[in-house]
Amino acid sequence: MSTTDVARTRKALWIVVAAAATLFAIGVAINGLPSDEVHDRYWIAFVAPSMIGFIVGVAALPLLLWTYRPSRRKGDDGSTLGR
Repeated sequence: MSTTDVARTRKALWIVVAAAATLFAIGVAINGLPSDEVHDRYWIAFVAPSMIGFIVGVAALPLLLWTYRPSRRKGDDGSTLGR
């Protein structure tokens, strides 16, 4: 992958992780409201997507961290340098 491809991938993953974390936090806040009426009214809008946001965040965060690992460069003979 080229440097621009990696940067684009990192940016997209940062956006996904941030959106998932925000959605999860909003869902937890709505879920913690003391009024059952407010909780029931907004459950489908925030709490259910927060469950999906948690799953997406758990998947996207390791992928984001993977993009920061040192890359392996191939030598002229096809072998990986630094091994």
